[in-house]
Formats: sequence, C-alpha cells, structure tokens
Amino acid sequence: MLRSGVRFDPTFARFVERCAACGHRLTIVSSGIAPLIRYALARNGLSHVTLVANEVDVTPGGWQIRFEGDSANGTDKLALVRAARERDERTVYVGDGWSDIEAAVASDVIFAKGGRSLERHLRSIGLPFHRFDRFEQIDPATLAQ
Repeated sequence: MLRSGVRFDPTFARFVERCAACGHRLTIVSSGIAPLIRYALARNGLSHVTLVANEVDVTPGGWQIRFEGDSANGTDKLALVRAARERDERTVYVGDGWSDIEAAVASDVIFAKGGRSLERHLRSIGLPFHRFDRFEQIDPATLAQ
C-alpha cells in the first residue's frame, strides 16, 4: 500500500546528485513521518540524504507521532531556516504546503510547487518565488547566486 500511495518525483534523485555536484548541502525537512519517508528514500536509492521529520513511537496500540519541535506541524521548519541564517548560510527553500510558509518566507530564495498552497500564499502576499512542477526544473548550479 505504501508503494502505491506515495508519489515520488522521479526527477528528485537526479536533483540530489546535481546538488551534491555543486557542493550544496541538501536537507529534507518534513512534517511527515520519518520512517515512511526513509522507506521512500531508500526505495529510490537516496538513504544518504539528510532528513528532519517527525519520529514515531511504536506501541501496542499503534504508532504515536513524536513531534520534535514546537510547531503545530511537529517539525519546526522556521527554526531550522533561522539557525542556518544565523550561521550565515544562504537558504534556498523548496516547498509546496501550508507547513512550509513560515520557513519559505524567511529564506533567501524560494521555490514553490505549482498549484499548491505555498504558491497560492506567496502570490497572495506578493513575495517573489520560482515556480516548479518537477525537481528537474530547478538548476542547483544557480542556487548559490
């Protein structure tokens, strides 16, 4: 069921390779469930990619999500962007949903997936961003500029 239910952009693996070739540190920051994301990454040969997401505790009654941050979504994406900026790191944010809004707005460069809530919000507040539909449309060589 997980295989058929999880959509994975087939151009993401190449994007990861291109980021590495350009010397960019790539971190997946998700409000999703870490073990499920790790499974999808492993299935696509990407186990080496750094992941920050919500962990789970397996109990006799089922899984209980363990939120690691103070965000309502668990993973405090904004705190991670702020920490990077405090280290004088340039932040490029690639996102699509509501849980990405605060972190994206605080980033130096924003890529918003077309037709999703992040794109709609950025348009509504007039904040510049780059629209994308697939990761192949993002050129990592231009991200340091």
